Amino acid sequence: MSTNNLKREASNQAAKPNNKRAKNSRQRSDKRATKQPGQPLDDRREWTREWAGLPKSSDITQSGPKLPKRKCAVIIGFCGTGYNGMQIQPHGNVKTIEGDIFVAMIKAGVISPDNSTDPGKVRTNHSSEKTTYVFARAARTDASVHAAFNVISLKMIVDLPDTPDIVEKINEHLPNHIRIWGFVRTQNSFDARTSCDSRSYEYLLPSYVFIPPSPWSNLGKRLKSSHPFWEGVDETEDIASMMTRKRAYRIDSDTLDRARETLAQFEGSHNFWSYTIGKGFRDRSSQRFMKKLTIQDPFLVEGNEWISVRFYGQSFMLHQIRKMIFMLVNVVRTGTPASLIPTTYTDLPIVVPKAPGLGLLLEKPHFNVYNSRVKENNEHIDQNAGERINKAVEKVHKQKGKDAEAGKSDVEYPSDEQIKSETTKQINGDRRELIDFVPYEEKVEAFKHEYIYKRLRKEEVLGNVYSRWVGMIDSHEGQQLDYLNPEGVITESAIKAGKKGVKGGQNAQLDSADNSGVKATLESDDEDNYDKKALKSGELEG
Repeated sequence: MSTNNLKREASNQAAKPNNKRAKNSRQRSDKRATKQPGQPLDDRREWTREWAGLPKSSDITQSGPKLPKRKCAVIIGFCGTGYNGMQIQPHGNVKTIEGDIFVAMIKAGVISPDNSTDPGKVRTNHSSEKTTYVFARAARTDASVHAAFNVISLKMIVDLPDTPDIVEKINEHLPNHIRIWGFVRTQNSFDARTSCDSRSYEYLLPSYVFIPPSPWSNLGKRLKSSHPFWEGVDETEDIASMMTRKRAYRIDSDTLDRARETLAQFEGSHNFWSYTIGKGFRDRSSQRFMKKLTIQDPFLVEGNEWISVRFYGQSFMLHQIRKMIFMLVNVVRTGTPASLIPTTYTDLPIVVPKAPGLGLLLEKPHFNVYNSRVKENNEHIDQNAGERINKAVEKVHKQKGKDAEAGKSDVEYPSDEQIKSETTKQINGDRRELIDFVPYEEKVEAFKHEYIYKRLRKEEVLGNVYSRWVGMIDSHEGQQLDYLNPEGVITESAIKAGKKGVKGGQNAQLDSADNSGVKATLESDDEDNYDKKALKSGELEG
């Protein structure tokens, strides 16, 4: 078949729905529809107040007056190991970061008792809308993904009696690997997700992943691979000895330069449909803008060399960064030209597996546009502060004069100083703080090293996560990865293999080296494991 015909056929496939998948989906839906009321939708129980540890409505007794709620941006950080992502999943009884935070906020009193039975009651949007959970979040991270900084928005009680430090109070009810760093009052229109204009991620990986495939592996044989690292190595060598060799490896400057050249191919605006799931080539939401991508100089920790890859982009889709890491690493280690990367943005369907979730960290979301708007608003308030105070004083004087003319002599009026003080208080209340991470950076650095980096390194050493991952790639017998070749072309065999999963063309077998400790079903690229609405909108990240 000619290349043009091949492209045309691939384009038609990308545009057409996957009938087999649709049929299977309908069958699943039909099976679920036959379930009795109250039964789970599948093998997982539905999320319930009882399971989450929330009180029943009948248990709530109102003590004291209702306290006012204020719109806030809450700045958080967490180690995602053992969690099924950031946002609660109402379809199953799985552990999430927001689930723990919600319960901690109830115990701390910033969410009132009458709102504690239903997370939807403290939704930031209109109360009449049917909602599934409380928070809007700047980045909805996937299972096992960590965050140095993330932001959630909600209405909460900020003035608690006998509670000088709300942040400390909430943290008392959270595990040490989840922290509230602080909060700021925001404009009422603030939504953490829609107000976030870009995000920064870091991916950490040991440098030995860049070692070329062994000459006896399937991938090594196809590429006729040879490298000094493998000279004198016996393929029957035990795992402990092999890992000692790998961890003693130090990446050379040429390989590092090629990695940087390859990573640069991802910068700019591209169609990343092959780097996520649930999207076709013509899906406009697959277009993403990568602002700046960098590879830091290698660094040593306990004798192991690590590399930090930084991603700064407008937004990311589910698995996008992990799939970009796969492509980066394997293009470099197989000697595939960096020119392959631009061809992956075309309509040719290919399989792009994921790198382990272990090394992915959300550094921080950015609110540049929102902060600019807040600055302008605060400046406007300050410029008009004097006039506003004078008008308040003048208003009382006028009323005082009218009352005198009417013969009212028993009316008490505040003094000018009292008026100025009260108006100044109102002016200060109208100002809003910027969402600024700088005050927390020292604490966050310590947290990252203690609860993220240390755990990451421990899991890598105990589970040989990255070695198992590249071993899985190198031993794969299919043709999905035939685009890794010295010519840097997407071959007909790779396209045919990719058509089997035309929307992103994925293969869970190639992802199974991830040692995240989370259910395998939730780590696969099966679209049915994810919130369809969030998947379609591109809200899921990592």
